[in-house]
Amino acid sequence: TIPPAIAILESGLPMPEGALFARAPIPVIEVVDAHPGATVTTLDGAPFVSGTQVSGERTHEITVASEDRAGNRATRSVRFTVDTTPPLLAIAEPRGRRGGQHPVAVFHAVALLGALEVVQVPEDRQPARAAC
Repeated sequence: TIPPAIAILESGLPMPEGALFARAPIPVIEVVDAHPGATVTTLDGAPFVSGTQVSGERTHEITVASEDRAGNRATRSVRFTVDTTPPLLAIAEPRGRRGGQHPVAVFHAVALLGALEVVQVPEDRQPARAAC
């Protein structure tokens, strides 16, 4: 009556849901059961071999389904994102000293997955962030 225990690991630690990797992760699947049976693992719906590097830059999903010889079943899925492309940085302002009392530097960073964050750094150096 006890289903298999499934762990999806990366670098020896449980891979958290929504993990973001700036490198190609190597997920390792561990299934523990007193009466092991069949286990099927997929990455994005295609067969996946534990310990294989995942290099495609995007969001992925690993799903592990296991059934022991007594018919007890367990399933575990984890979604994670691979983004190995560094963000682009453009300095929009200042383009030279303007006449204002408190100059502000405005930086635009664009990540591969389409997120844009504007960081304004006023003269007192306390950044203010605005996600776009």
